[in-house]
Amino acid sequence: NLATIQGDLDIRNNASLTNLGGISGLETITGYLSVASNGQLSNLNGLAKLGTIGTDGASGGYLYIYNNAALTSLGLDNLTSVAGYVQIQYNAKLETLNGLAALQKIGGNLDVSSNIVLSSILYLIYPSGVLNELCGNLTIAGNSKLSVCQAQALYTSLTNAGWTKTFAQNNNLACAGTCSGTACQ
Repeated sequence: NLATIQGDLDIRNNASLTNLGGISGLETITGYLSVASNGQLSNLNGLAKLGTIGTDGASGGYLYIYNNAALTSLGLDNLTSVAGYVQIQYNAKLETLNGLAALQKIGGNLDVSSNIVLSSILYLIYPSGVLNELCGNLTIAGNSKLSVCQAQALYTSLTNAGWTKTFAQNNNLACAGTCSGTACQ
């Protein structure tokens, strides 16, 4: 079983790829992980043992999940650290980010944008999630099913942990009342 990749893993433009079972023993990627434009890939469960992307201080160690039309869940259950940025965009069927519940540290920006059915980022927000170190900016935008209350709660959770960077959110699901934690009242 492959446990470590010394370098990058780019899973891109595989029209027939449905799962990542062939790399289910992977625990560490020293470079970046890019999963993009895989039309039939519904989850990343084959990466469930992955704990680290990038080495500390390596700006190239990023996580990029982009334009995977069938992706409904992440399955990155053991991922605790990404040395660079995390960008999750244009995944038309992605409903939650529950597969990132163990993520503690992001060494760059976090951008969750234009995932049109995304309705939950709760597992990034303390106490459900453990993300407490974001070294870059936070953007939560264009997720039309995601309540602005959850985006605001993530911002508050990070701020309470000492985060002081820029927060941008727009075109998320508006709250007709007022936000109370992660819920609209």
